[in-house]
Amino acid sequence: MSARSAVEQYQPHALVDGASARGVLGGIRRQLQRLARSRHRTDVAETFAMEHRGDAAHARAVAQGPTCTAWEGAKCP
Repeated sequence: MSARSAVEQYQPHALVDGASARGVLGGIRRQLQRLARSRHRTDVAETFAMEHRGDAAHARAVAQGPTCTAWEGAKCP
């Protein structure tokens, strides 16, 4: 689904005053980062901090999640 289609379907009110769909999604991503950090979930915040490239490799990286799970007691490099 394209960025425009997703925003038109789930946040149509956000596309007023010439806002771009990618800008709307970026704002949502930043809100999720702030929420995750406020809950001390830096692992989740880092997932939303990844720059979106719009390709399959990026989707796989996000689906795999963070590689370091220090909050579970594992040692990170």
